Amino acid sequence: LMGIFDDYTKAPKYGSVRSCRLYYAHIAKEYDAVYMHYGQADIAKSYLNSDAIDNINGLEGSIESLVFYRSGDRPAPHNVFAKPDGIAAGIEKKGYRTQYAEGYGGHFVFSDGEEPVSLDGNPAAVMQTSFPASKSWFVYDETTNTYKRFQYKKEHIDGETGGQLAFTNVIFQFVPGRVIDGKGRMEFDTVGNGTGKYFTGGAYVDITWSKADLNTPSYFYDGNGDQLVMNPGKTCICIITTDSADNIGIYETAEAFSAP
Repeated sequence: LMGIFDDYTKAPKYGSVRSCRLYYAHIAKEYDAVYMHYGQADIAKSYLNSDAIDNINGLEGSIESLVFYRSGDRPAPHNVFAKPDGIAAGIEKKGYRTQYAEGYGGHFVFSDGEEPVSLDGNPAAVMQTSFPASKSWFVYDETTNTYKRFQYKKEHIDGETGGQLAFTNVIFQFVPGRVIDGKGRMEFDTVGNGTGKYFTGGAYVDITWSKADLNTPSYFYDGNGDQLVMNPGKTCICIITTDSADNIGIYETAEAFSAP
């Protein structure tokens, strides 16, 4: 998982911070973000060391103690965190800008919130990804109008608040991908065009996506070819390989689903 935050001052801490995979850096770039990581896969080194992306690396000696700290409540390597003041200090030391680049317009179109987006689509009380390890899935909660996330056979819990992760919008984005080494590391072709599914309010519709190059955002479109209009709120994008797209599950009722 990779979290993307518009304002890093709004949470007390972030983590755990793990090592970089090249596709994470590519995704961070299209959000014009400062990418935080603690080490990296070899394949990502040249990209991170170039001027292509602003990034803060915990393995950089002068940065580690300035930005990151280790929590005593869990074992390494899952115990690296950063607080807003540390992030700000790292950004200042690296000389990175804190405003969006000129011309950056964002990825998404949200409704004004006065009238919720109600999909004229198929019911989706539960949807399951094709992720082989976590076997994650989402369950629609009518009381909060959100999809609650589960993984590893249980609720996915925010370590700070104790609440379950919940999203107003969930996108399944089907992307060509492949395993590139014996450790199971992946590579994804996020540039190009493809298909997906958009879930909100207990229903879903088929969508398409396009991305012109590594530096520009991914855009999502409805069945009419118009840019997708989503409900305001937290959004989870699940990047799923095209060759495993047939392995996802979408269930009209919670009773029809059996947890893995």
